[in-house]
Amino acid sequence: MDIEKVLERDGFYVGTPIGDSMWPLLRGRVDSVVLRKESEPRKYDVMLYRRANGQLVLHRYYGRDRKGRRLFAGDNQTRFERQTEDAEMLAVMIAYYKGEKKHYVDEPKNWLYNLFWAKLFIGRIPFVYVRKISKKIKKSRNRRKSAEKAD
Repeated sequence: MDIEKVLERDGFYVGTPIGDSMWPLLRGRVDSVVLRKESEPRKYDVMLYRRANGQLVLHRYYGRDRKGRRLFAGDNQTRFERQTEDAEMLAVMIAYYKGEKKHYVDEPKNWLYNLFWAKLFIGRIPFVYVRKISKKIKKSRNRRKSAEKAD
């Protein structure tokens, strides 16, 4: 299904993101997002955009740098991605589903999340690295257990 065609036809799109770049807000292949057609983001919006290479990405918008490039980053990332005007803004997330429960981005709970996770970008770096290291350790243990079972 072509997301852009659905956005053009209906003005919104509901789908499941892939990957863990927006963790802890969104779990890839588990949670769902509701996107509304949008061309210009507001600071801290979660945006669907197309990179210059054609790839679709769902990341948080942080404003512009001194050179006028848009700054994006996933909630599970520690570096900004700088995009020029070549990056096409397609949609903004207006809600998301965690299981059966729907959450709107303008709820007080999400305002607090933005305050502590999105606005304190540098402060979350230790949490992101600890999570990545623990995932590597877990993956290594699973490989070792699989190898032992094979023997």
